[in-house]
Amino acid sequence: MHDHWKLINIQKRERLDYDNVRMPDESLSVYGAGAQLMSLLRNPAWLTFEIPDQLIRKSKLESSASPLIAMPQEIINMVTREIDESGDDDAMVCLALTCGYFFRLLANTMQKKLLNEMGRWAGDRLINLNNLAEVPRGIMSPEEEAEVGDIFTNKAFDKGVPRKHAWNVELNPWHPWPTLDDIPIREIFHAEGLLIQSARATLEKHKDYESIDRFHLFLDFIALPPARLTYEQRMPVIRNIDKKEYFRCDHLASFHEFISNVGEAIAGYCSLKGESDGSTVARPWVGDRFDITHAVRVEGPEWKEVTFPFFCAICDINAEEDPFGFPFDDYTRGDPMIEIARRVHINRTLGSIFRRNPLSSSI
Repeated sequence: MHDHWKLINIQKRERLDYDNVRMPDESLSVYGAGAQLMSLLRNPAWLTFEIPDQLIRKSKLESSASPLIAMPQEIINMVTREIDESGDDDAMVCLALTCGYFFRLLANTMQKKLLNEMGRWAGDRLINLNNLAEVPRGIMSPEEEAEVGDIFTNKAFDKGVPRKHAWNVELNPWHPWPTLDDIPIREIFHAEGLLIQSARATLEKHKDYESIDRFHLFLDFIALPPARLTYEQRMPVIRNIDKKEYFRCDHLASFHEFISNVGEAIAGYCSLKGESDGSTVARPWVGDRFDITHAVRVEGPEWKEVTFPFFCAICDINAEEDPFGFPFDDYTRGDPMIEIARRVHINRTLGSIFRRNPLSSSI
């Protein structure tokens, strides 16, 4: 028997369906969900790009050569407001690139749009459940329970999200899965979304290469982390906003060659598995709110790192399974925590083989 899993955003009524995000090994569907979460939960600690009004007014005088500046200020305000409210992000980008004044005027709005796009699910309540699971009381409010009913079968949750990954990784089932060390920290928080891709396509269509160069400079300006942050403070962490707990992604990577898309840790720790006997196994983070941000945001005494307990749970699963591998029955291999444990075991084994024999990497 093969049970079906859905990772659901309770607030946005959206889902990732494991059956549609398969990887080379069919039993590793949770890998696809983890990669999706890396894209959907990013919440970087960028400097807020705000320019004082007096400097914006000064830049208007310095940009007087632009014909757009000749418009009355009330017309300029109306145009920028209409572009913002219409959702025409390409037009906003193009206007921001016309001169220094519009760049300064629109940069804060553009930064908010980019953050909202790259962190579509950041701060939302997530639950990863199979078709046999009973959702415990307290996960949803009484109003939500009355509205939703059976969360797994409710058609309101059939709306999927765009399948995009935080980065492109070549997957090969015969090699160790890529570790977090293979991915630059900057790239984790700078993956391109639809807004950037669409704006660049518009500029390339018009062959406006000077504006393309300015666009890249624009992105660098509005995506700056605070300069004072140390390397440790810049490292990505997975936060449970409700429980004030977190996984350090570099610590995840240090255990048993953990794979690059550490979003899997969320998929496993917020899972709710219903058994055939009617019982339900609930992991510690079911129904909580999450994001992926910089370590500087978990430095307060209220925050607790729980990376090690997560790996203790993985080790407990390893101890219970066959020493030569994992069971291959359809039901068991659908459990997210078992899939993670199985791959950690495989990745650790293959990694040690390739380190001992570098020539084997050409297999």
